[in-house]
Amino acid sequence: MTEGLPGAGHSLQDICGCNFQNRRRGGGGINCLDPAGFGTVTITKAITIYCPGASNGGITNPGTTGIIVNAGASDDVIAVGLDIEGSVSGISGIRFLAGGSLNVQDVSIRNQNNNGIGFAPSTSAFLSVINSSIISTGIIGATRLRTH
Repeated sequence: MTEGLPGAGHSLQDICGCNFQNRRRGGGGINCLDPAGFGTVTITKAITIYCPGASNGGITNPGTTGIIVNAGASDDVIAVGLDIEGSVSGISGIRFLAGGSLNVQDVSIRNQNNNGIGFAPSTSAFLSVINSSIISTGIIGATRLRTH
């Protein structure tokens, strides 16, 4: 199941945060139709956000985290083709707290004060980062924080 995103001024949170995830079972997806600037998002169920090529989905996150993943232990979260811009004051591009796996592909994360990707699951989880760039971060590009 996929759902296209409308243009600028619409938030990913409207679709894949509370509203999207309360209407759909986990495992759904979002296809970005244009490179509009979307807001931050909290993911609580399995989902694929797919924004390949020229339609890269843009998330701007000044003063906050771009994507927070706090999903179920068997939930897979896949992000493809996103452009996460912290505007120099972003906290982290992606913060993974819980879930089965985080798969990041063709994603650009820039200008974050802390980590590009902060991977800190409370139980065993899998992280995959493919063909992605993490630049201009205050601490480390990607880190696995031991919490168990």
